[in-house]
Amino acid sequence: AASAAITTKRATKDQQATIVEAAVLQLFKKTDSPDIYQVRDCLSRLAKTCARPNANLRGDWMIAWSNVEGAVDKAFGTGITNDTWWLSMREYLFRIEKKGKERIIEAHEVMRRFGPFPNQSNKMKGTYSVTGTTALRIQFNEIKSDVGEDVTLESGLIVANKSVDLDVIYSSPTLLAFQSQDEEGECDFFICTPLENMYDELDRLTQKENQATFFK
Repeated sequence: AASAAITTKRATKDQQATIVEAAVLQLFKKTDSPDIYQVRDCLSRLAKTCARPNANLRGDWMIAWSNVEGAVDKAFGTGITNDTWWLSMREYLFRIEKKGKERIIEAHEVMRRFGPFPNQSNKMKGTYSVTGTTALRIQFNEIKSDVGEDVTLESGLIVANKSVDLDVIYSSPTLLAFQSQDEEGECDFFICTPLENMYDELDRLTQKENQATFFK
């Protein structure tokens, strides 16, 4: 296994984190679907190097990997990509920042629509809070489409808010790792990589890719 080749015994915690982070990113360079056990082994090693992972979250991020298809939709999305067959999650971008005492999060679920249509997105804004050393709760209370309309499911239900409860496994300026757990106790894992600017990436995904064709 690739993770077995990672040697960190004589390294400091910071050095260990740098080595294992590089190993994680290398896994993603090799394949879009890295071995889940190798990834989890790396995350377990990273967790040991980070005493308070939920204290270092600010920045612009993209969810680069999840352990199963549909996990991002379920944990972070509005639900519309699960509700309609013609929309699929393309990317999930978010910005975490602190303004005074207010902890603010803004996210954009970028979706691909079946057919000769451009990507579209939904904007989710809200606040976040942390407890202990790993717990993170996100409360989205402002959700709109990219044209300012309500996000409405097939049933007619308007998605006005969403809560997300996460455990932060690891955080650094170059990598975030989360774990979510659903009501049945099933866990999903997410790895996020930094963006220079969330809005620039959003523009790239929704404007420059607007030449998408039916066969793309």
